[in-house]
Amino acid sequence: MDDVLKTDGLLTRLRQYALTYDLTPEWLRSWFDVEQQASHILWFDLSFVPGLMQLEDYVRALLDNENKVVARLKRQSVLSKDIDYVALIDERALRNLVGGPEIMAKQLEHVVELANRLIIQVIPINCGIYTHLDGSFGIATVEGQEYAYADSPVHGVLINDREIVEYTKYRWNLIRAEALSRRQSVELIQEVAEEWSSKG
Repeated sequence: MDDVLKTDGLLTRLRQYALTYDLTPEWLRSWFDVEQQASHILWFDLSFVPGLMQLEDYVRALLDNENKVVARLKRQSVLSKDIDYVALIDERALRNLVGGPEIMAKQLEHVVELANRLIIQVIPINCGIYTHLDGSFGIATVEGQEYAYADSPVHGVLINDREIVEYTKYRWNLIRAEALSRRQSVELIQEVAEEWSSKG
């Protein structure tokens, strides 16, 4: 149909979006919509490598449902677009064993590759702040409108209340102030990847 109607792949992209949306857990769909349209995403993850960066083996070690696995992997197309994406990752996520040492080594090597085009910074374990220890969250911008999203193991909440979004950004900036530089972060991720590799 794209070829016949000369839509430059639009129908294929819409079909892909619909399939991914259907596979996405219902409580995550509001964030999925925002994430797909966002021009700018700030994300913090405490325990795991952020979902948009996860390799398939890592995803499968985390999720017990094939639909969830497929949906998460398809969401990653967001990073192939023209998007400003800044991720803060707690060092705990680098050292949290998911699926085995070999999977961890490959996953962290993948994060290092992504760091060539995305901004990725690590919060060291010994940073001494605790405002980030209650879970992962993000802020996304869609056509000038900002949204905050708070994640949990069983549910997620999308927020567009301006005051709450501003406070979420404030917390994100407090955490980022404790982060290693981009170069130092990549060096630490590589170091931990090598540690996992030696255990594989």
